[in-house]
Amino acid sequence: PAKKDGKLFKHGILRHIVIRKAFKTDEVMVILVTTNKKIPYVNELIDSLNSNNNSIKSIVQNINDKDTNLVMGEK
Repeated sequence: PAKKDGKLFKHGILRHIVIRKAFKTDEVMVILVTTNKKIPYVNELIDSLNSNNNSIKSIVQNINDKDTNLVMGEK
């Protein structure tokens, strides 16, 4: 959720986007941390990410549906 003045806004399903880059190979991993398993328009999102960056080698989803300040969930 987005933050403003230290308060969380609990709207939408996207909590965080984590981007990891392997500096030796320039490969990129994108982690979508969501509050729900189902991502609307997921195929369009993946196509858009891949078409704009040839370095992306993996796109994964992590689900964190808990009311916590931890980034990653258990799933």
